[in-house]
Amino acid sequence: MNPTHLHIILVHVPVAALLFGALSLKIGTFWKSRPAQILGYATIFGGILAAFASGATGEEAEEALEALGGFSHELIHAHEEAAEGFMFGIWSLAAVALIGFLLLLRNHAKATLFVWIVLICASIASLGGVRVGYLGGQISHLEAYDQTEAVPAATHAEGHNED
Repeated sequence: MNPTHLHIILVHVPVAALLFGALSLKIGTFWKSRPAQILGYATIFGGILAAFASGATGEEAEEALEALGGFSHELIHAHEEAAEGFMFGIWSLAAVALIGFLLLLRNHAKATLFVWIVLICASIASLGGVRVGYLGGQISHLEAYDQTEAVPAATHAEGHNED
């Protein structure tokens, strides 16, 4: 298995983990269940780690596509730009989630406030991850997109590389 395979596998994990973690955190807050909140934070941290791993394998996946040829440079670039924005959201979420988790462990009065901040940040980051995935899917899954809207995708279908 090479970095491109890992990238393709890992890219799905961050969004799913952030959403599941946020749900667990929200349920834990409403039910006042510390184990559910800890599970939520742990799952969010897992999603954050998966996002870092996805980002770390992205450059090699891009190089592999460019070596193959026939893929739209514009689509690859749009995906890469969206991923960079997503990583900014992930770093922000990591900072807020770490603070929230430490406050939870210390039974601090502000722990509940940070749960809500983490939920908002995780939701925003998840939306960013969905956008990254949507743009990544356009690179090689043309069957899922309207070809009349995506002009760069049409060049991919013809087998031209737009460098």
